[in-house]
Amino acid sequence: MGGFLKQSTAAVISFGPILDKGDGVTLEIAAGIVTSLDHATTGIWLSKNGGALTVRHQNVTATTYDAHGCFLVTLDTTDTATCGRLRVIHTEPATYLAAWDDFMVVNANVFDSLFAAAATDYLQVDAVQLSSNTAMAERQTHDGMVWVDAGGTNSTAWPYGTATYPTNTIANGKTIADAFSMDQIHVHGALVVAEAMAHYRFIGTGHIGATDLFSTNGQNVSNSVFSHMIVTGATGNTAVAADQSRYVDCLLYVHTNINAVVIDGALGGACSLKDGGYALFSGTFFGEVAACTLTLQAPSQCDIVDMRGTLTLAGMDGGVCSVCMLPGANLTIAASCTAGAITVSGFGTLTDNHAGTCTVTVKEATGDLGSLLTVGQFIALNERP
Repeated sequence: MGGFLKQSTAAVISFGPILDKGDGVTLEIAAGIVTSLDHATTGIWLSKNGGALTVRHQNVTATTYDAHGCFLVTLDTTDTATCGRLRVIHTEPATYLAAWDDFMVVNANVFDSLFAAAATDYLQVDAVQLSSNTAMAERQTHDGMVWVDAGGTNSTAWPYGTATYPTNTIANGKTIADAFSMDQIHVHGALVVAEAMAHYRFIGTGHIGATDLFSTNGQNVSNSVFSHMIVTGATGNTAVAADQSRYVDCLLYVHTNINAVVIDGALGGACSLKDGGYALFSGTFFGEVAACTLTLQAPSQCDIVDMRGTLTLAGMDGGVCSVCMLPGANLTIAASCTAGAITVSGFGTLTDNHAGTCTVTVKEATGDLGSLLTVGQFIALNERP
């Protein structure tokens, strides 16, 4: 066999020796041999991977004589376009014996890994070779998650988006995630959602600092899950229970239009619910980083369970809200709560300034700690000798 050829790449081969027909020994080296080899219809013929013989692609580079009856023949990119066995043959029975040689055409990665300079290329042996699915192999390299860091590289080309080479924007992260059918995005630094991103999982590294803000930027993030991060900005979620986001151990800082389930974590600054929306806060601490005011508007249902910290409810003009406080919690209902119904229970301290047609129902807690205390009752209790 003549050796390996690189697919769709021009190559010069040594073809011969060409021997006299009379004795089968004498070398044919006359100038007319070149003319015969390069003839447009009767010159060199090719069989590509077992296919029918056809004449070599024309407008050929002129063949030249080398030595020992061998000629330097150029095969162009069309001649080497098909991977597999390549037979190169020429016959002219009136003058000399038939000459032929066989080559193996391989793709560029295989050829370069075998014959290129050291460290130029390596044989691709990742999981794609088992699955024939490049996306699966690269997804495995991503470890099932796209990595986004504000200090990363502005690229969506592999290997960017991996833990070692994070990309630098949420938009890039979405592009990579969508390409590989992934929904998990690891985030770090100040980042902004630039388009609707429903049904994704955003994973942070904890409440690092005030500069590590993840802004939802008014975009629809319904049914997305946020964990271990600081979230700010407005959401574009609709006021439907089925479109709620999920926040797990997150700090929601000046986060507005909330339509979500919030598990543990904290709220700080001026936050608000989606008008007509649904919200559940479970084990959440209010007043982290900054005093917390939660503007209710007219929620279809807002439940605050096991409330901790200090919270002001404001701007309620309809809907339903219930609050169950843990010992030490402080709740203020502002005068801007002018309609709707609020139910309060638990063991904290309540300051009730509601106005208008808003109704506040205080339910007694059960257990040894006794009833929910208003501010006046709390002060009176603590002034007893």
